[in-house]
Amino acid sequence: MPPHFLSTELNIVVASYQCPQAGASPLLDSIFNTSSRHIHIFSLLLVFSNTHHLLSVVLADHPAMASQTIETHRAGADVVHGDAAACKKAAVELLGEIGLPKGLFPLDDMQEFGYNREAGFMWLVQGRKKTEHTFKKIKQTVSYGGEVTAFAEKGKLRKIAGVKTKELMLWLTVVEVYVDDAAPCKVTFKTGTGLSDSFDATAFELGM
Repeated sequence: MPPHFLSTELNIVVASYQCPQAGASPLLDSIFNTSSRHIHIFSLLLVFSNTHHLLSVVLADHPAMASQTIETHRAGADVVHGDAAACKKAAVELLGEIGLPKGLFPLDDMQEFGYNREAGFMWLVQGRKKTEHTFKKIKQTVSYGGEVTAFAEKGKLRKIAGVKTKELMLWLTVVEVYVDDAAPCKVTFKTGTGLSDSFDATAFELGM
């Protein structure tokens, strides 16, 4: 029986794994000698693969829910609509204002950008269903949905919806992006699985 392909957003809790005795299996030795992040990713693949077939897990967003959240915060918000260049300029200005790299939203087809300053809620709508962008300096691919929403505060975007990052064969939902005061030259991406990874902030400057 072929594996089932998941098409709903999942919050995956990865159990802790006890490292097996060294030398018990060359394959296991190679797995547990990698970084802990890749151990967790590999364990996710094992959880969802019960056959010898390749399984690709897609964590989908909920556009209807995102649209409803946008409408809830539209009243009193500053909204730029219809001009892609003006929308991107507004997004870049907000990122700069809160202290995040200005190239985090490398989207040239924005149809709307809004920011409700009182609630701290921002959103963007692009003409495409999704856009995939690879940040070349770190070779990291990020997918942006047709609607992206987040709550913005100093040095952080939290409760993000509509953004995923690719790890091995998995697309993981990004829920938070932040710059730590203790390490302002690093940007950290936190996913819904609880995993996080930090990168050089210069990798997310405009044009990267």
